[in-house]
Amino acid sequence: MFKIEQTVINENNFFQEVSKCNIPVVVEVNADWSGGTHIIQPIIKRIMSKYDQIIKFCKINYDENINIVKKYGITKLPGILIFMNGQLEDVILGTISYSELEKKIKSIIKKSDKKSMN
Repeated sequence: MFKIEQTVINENNFFQEVSKCNIPVVVEVNADWSGGTHIIQPIIKRIMSKYDQIIKFCKINYDENINIVKKYGITKLPGILIFMNGQLEDVILGTISYSELEKKIKSIIKKSDKKSMN
């Protein structure tokens, strides 16, 4: 069975992997010590299995990438950053349900579709 994985990013490749991507990007900011990180992982995996063909999924370690954490105001874990065309569209701090995350993702997909039609 094919296993879907998030792209692991850091401060060195963040710009290339996220800002230059021409499809929406969902970045999970996580840490091994965060209980919220362990709660959100199955939700992210489920979302990935449904949307991995049209959205890029990445993860970045909170402790090892403090400049990114500060730049995007991640004050609670897990953090989820949603980008479209290199621009930050949404920031989610703390855990979120599958249905709420999917609603946000569908909204970004709809925006992305509208922009690609112009």
